[in-house]
Amino acid sequence: MRNFDVYQRRRDLAREIHRVYGEGVYKEFNLAQEKHVAVLSRYISLEQIRALRRAPTLGVPYPENKAVESWEIAGLSYHLVKSTSYYCGYVRFPRKPVREEGCGGLLIWVPVHGGLTYAAKKGPEMVYGFDCGHLDDEYDPKCRDRKWLRNECMKMGRAIKLARWLEPLYLLFGSRRWRAYVIELYLWVLHKKYGNELDVRDNFGAMIKLLGGKL
Repeated sequence: MRNFDVYQRRRDLAREIHRVYGEGVYKEFNLAQEKHVAVLSRYISLEQIRALRRAPTLGVPYPENKAVESWEIAGLSYHLVKSTSYYCGYVRFPRKPVREEGCGGLLIWVPVHGGLTYAAKKGPEMVYGFDCGHLDDEYDPKCRDRKWLRNECMKMGRAIKLARWLEPLYLLFGSRRWRAYVIELYLWVLHKKYGNELDVRDNFGAMIKLLGGKL
């Protein structure tokens, strides 16, 4: 009976991923396969998958005039914005730093809370952001700690700047082995230079990429 319950839970989990993310994502990452769903179910529950549909997938719009805190370092502008119930952090680049659109490519691996959830072009400028509106964030005190939030903003800005220099290598060849090497190099430099580490359990986009073998 226990084995049947495990199978039922994994099947329900696969169906929920299909419902939340749609046919394209479901097929792209082969989440119907037992081995992928089994690994995914170790990290995230069916209830969490359902909550992802209710959680914001993008940060709030970028109202600089509503920022509760703003600062500039090394030519980049940083902003903390308080929405109705959670904080969002943003960094503004004077021009688009990478070729990839949105939060794709190397930017998926930016080690910021929840991963990048916002990317928008404003004239020649490019704005990226993260938010604290994910599952259980309301119970996490650090998501309301301004010092921690400022540090996450700085981590985000540094990681995107580094991605700008390594992206040509990442795009040079399309093989998974090559891209895996560049991703490892990217994360290694971030760790050695800034002490930043990626926790895939805190970045659902990176987790899905790993499970689906799409780098």
